[in-house]
Amino acid sequence: MSQEQKNQRKLKNFIINRSYQMKQVAWIATVMLGLSVSFVTVVMTWIRAIFQELNFPMVVDLQGLFWNLVVVVILFVVMSVLFAVVLSHKTAGPMFKFQQVFTAIKNGDHAKRIVLRPGDDFVEVADEFNAMMDKILTK
Repeated sequence: MSQEQKNQRKLKNFIINRSYQMKQVAWIATVMLGLSVSFVTVVMTWIRAIFQELNFPMVVDLQGLFWNLVVVVILFVVMSVLFAVVLSHKTAGPMFKFQQVFTAIKNGDHAKRIVLRPGDDFVEVADEFNAMMDKILTK
């Protein structure tokens, strides 16, 4: 298998548990969108209030500023979605491996163990599970 094929395979497998990961992505994207819209609203309100309080003519193009802020919000939400996919992958991957090992043990393969990558979540849980299975099998 060439390096290009390995890279394509990795990208295809980035979404491991679609329903779980999409829930995480939707939750994070919704929170980030809400925070971003709140930020834009506050900034626009403050700018208007400052210019009205100081009796300055409106020298700032508020409509242009608004659309610039909308672009920043869209970029922020897109970056948040990408971050959420990466973050959910670090959880969904280990969960997938846990499910595979549980199924193998249920089907009689008691020698099966959970092997996770060093940066994955739940490494400590996998180690404890493996130690428990080793102890059960030695009795």
